Amino acid sequence: MAYQFPINAMPNSWSMQDLSDTPRVSKCAKCYVLSTSFAVWIASGVACCLAVWQLISNSANYQSVSAALTDPFCLLLAFCSIVLFLSTFACAGSLRDLPCCLRFFAISVIFLALCQLVATSLLLGCRLSDSFCSKLLPWHQAVINATNSTMVREKIFNNASVWLLEVAQAKVGCCGVAGPAAYRDWYVMDTVYSCDAANTLPTRCSIPASCCRAQSLANNLNCGRSLGVNASAKIFTDGCLTATGGWLLSNAWL
Repeated sequence: MAYQFPINAMPNSWSMQDLSDTPRVSKCAKCYVLSTSFAVWIASGVACCLAVWQLISNSANYQSVSAALTDPFCLLLAFCSIVLFLSTFACAGSLRDLPCCLRFFAISVIFLALCQLVATSLLLGCRLSDSFCSKLLPWHQAVINATNSTMVREKIFNNASVWLLEVAQAKVGCCGVAGPAAYRDWYVMDTVYSCDAANTLPTRCSIPASCCRAQSLANNLNCGRSLGVNASAKIFTDGCLTATGGWLLSNAWL
């Protein structure tokens, strides 16, 4: 005869009433978090693979480890790796209902949001108060001095980064790296636009069309030639780092 477990001996935590009262996660919320985090996980993984492939392809151009670390694709790899790491916790937590993973993901997102809030507050303070901005001026000047060094400019003007600089020039409205006459960086750092006598190309002592102000296509192809005192009327003369800093200050309210 089989032994029957007495009903009255069953712990309260095992009762059917308690099991029915157990809160469940909404399926809609779970599917939304899972699908969103999985899409971000896939996108960040693909971006990491592309960044690694680009770094390997240009490994012959790097003279040292510091040259590789300053490559934009290295920065992209670092950023996408962080996103991939966090989205992995979000996927695992939403798929397996793991509170610890979701809690870690939430804390990380809150931390990143606080960092963004601090950066925005600094920009607003610099825009509203000149005295506050003057306190940040030594840091800003140190960055400008670092970017004005020949070593940093050579790293930016390698084969892996020059096309990114041209994209920034077309989008932001700048030319060169940093400084009020940064368009001259193309004369020094790029052999295609170099002013050396050995350069016999038609682009000698010229700049890319992405530096030119909005004109017709024919004018844009030749706007960088024979620049004189009124260079600012034809091209953007400020460097991209300088223009980006000004853009951040002017759009701090957003």
